[in-house]
Amino acid sequence: MKPKFFESRYWNSPPREPHGDVGAEQIYQAVGTALSQWEQIESILGEAFATFVESNSPAAQRAYGSIISAVGRCSALNSAASIFFDLHPEKEKQPYTEALKAVEFASARRNEIAHGVVKIFATPETIGGGYYLLPPDYNSRKTEPSISFPTDETLDPFAWTSFSYAYTSQQILDFTKRFQNLERIAFNMARGLSSKPPSYSTPPSGEAK
Repeated sequence: MKPKFFESRYWNSPPREPHGDVGAEQIYQAVGTALSQWEQIESILGEAFATFVESNSPAAQRAYGSIISAVGRCSALNSAASIFFDLHPEKEKQPYTEALKAVEFASARRNEIAHGVVKIFATPETIGGGYYLLPPDYNSRKTEPSISFPTDETLDPFAWTSFSYAYTSQQILDFTKRFQNLERIAFNMARGLSSKPPSYSTPPSGEAK
């Protein structure tokens, strides 16, 4: 059975917690931790790209890093990988295919964390109150264009707002742990591709869950 982090549903956005954080600082810190962790994954993928194009020059990783979008970087990896595995049939392709698929699933959550804004609509003790990381209002893919007020007596401010995600600091840190697991998977994948170990002196710690 495949580990669940290779399944798209493992990377789905979690439901909103009834109460947000007491302070905004907790979310800001969690966002920084998550994004720093994600960059470890990107660094390993850059090394995998250099392996695929069979270059010992740091120029390969620099070229990979010049691609702005995650979709573009994944496309470049796949294009290079297709030639590499044809030329090296002794190399196992499945670890790469599974790792990159997980990266594609996870990158949606990374982007939400990177481009979210911290907001509070009510005091933390109120249902729907406290600080959350939300998509900005201009993001038409992650928000609804209109506001419909509730007809019942609910005090939940989210009853008349529509966001595709609303994260607390703990939910963001939960994704950080998943990013750590994904880093370990990417490390093992890159190590299996190359005749030399990746530049990391030791494998990333943590067990996949």
